[in-house]
Amino acid sequence: MSRSIARVFFFAAALTCALPGWGQLNLKIGYGLGLMNPANTNDIMDRVNQQNPWFDDDFRDLNLISGVTIGFRNRWDFIGLECSWTAKLARRKAEGLRPSDNTTFRQELFFRYNSFSAGAEFFSGPFAVGGTIDGSDYILRTEFSDETETIRLVDDFHVTSTFYISYELITSDVLSLAFRPYVQVPWTNINVYGMEEHFFPNSTTQPEAFQENLLNFGLQLLFYNGVQPR
Repeated sequence: MSRSIARVFFFAAALTCALPGWGQLNLKIGYGLGLMNPANTNDIMDRVNQQNPWFDDDFRDLNLISGVTIGFRNRWDFIGLECSWTAKLARRKAEGLRPSDNTTFRQELFFRYNSFSAGAEFFSGPFAVGGTIDGSDYILRTEFSDETETIRLVDDFHVTSTFYISYELITSDVLSLAFRPYVQVPWTNINVYGMEEHFFPNSTTQPEAFQENLLNFGLQLLFYNGVQPR
């Protein structure tokens, strides 16, 4: 699925989810924490640290991601349809006194994993299970302390699926709170060769070696605002 086709699909799905009168329409907003292990990304940062032993603050491995979710849910009895946008973010930095010119060096890496999702969930009392299909963008940018412009190193798109279980507490007639453990499974890998090329321009390793599996799992805390089931 191309990026443009995916955007059309998820826009149509969002309109369907948001149609009033079909069920109990809720606005969804929340926050999540997740774990991942992008081996190639972490290996590149580790080699950068080794190449620059004068760093006072090294690049740390990218394992923890966090971010926000916003979307809609339309629910009929024990079935619900959801559409949402999720941004998972992380930032890493390295800094130190550069011996070549005795100046302070600082570089930051900004990781962003955006997903547009559409899916269904099935309820049994306060519990639910569900899954979505996601169009996901992975963007990696870098910025130096002495420059105002950011450089985009990686911008790749792929399709993923997210599976979850949920426990939902109805706190009032118009508000509920859900705890949702999830796992996001990529259909294909993305490529982070642009990161390797930036840090090691003379690298002889083939781009195909930098395929990254962005499988991640974690916990979301979600609020649903709207009429709640009785």
